[in-house]
Amino acid sequence: MSQIRVDYAFGLELAEDQERATDEPWRFRINTEFTYASKTWREGKLDPGGPPGALGPALSVRHQTLTKARLWPDGRLLLEFAHGDVITVAAHDRCEAWEARGGAPSDPIILISPIAPDTI
Repeated sequence: MSQIRVDYAFGLELAEDQERATDEPWRFRINTEFTYASKTWREGKLDPGGPPGALGPALSVRHQTLTKARLWPDGRLLLEFAHGDVITVAAHDRCEAWEARGGAPSDPIILISPIAPDTI
């Protein structure tokens, strides 16, 4: 994880190592409340739309390696990091909870969370 961006969302940018460097790194943008847990932080909800300082615990993923990213059919996103940190984003009932972008600039991959299926 090379960058974390905080505005009205919580953004993560993954840098490749030198052997696999790309011009377009993978970027995740979390637009809604998410769950964060680590070995030193008890699982809890963090809200990018709330006070920016409240996102402090999740800043510890900076410079960690993303070891697992998983998408579920119900719209959930799971991100696991090398030191045991975990971010989980549930689908939202009114908006896209998260977005992911990456791949080659000429043929990018764009993933967007669906609206929570039980509210459609």
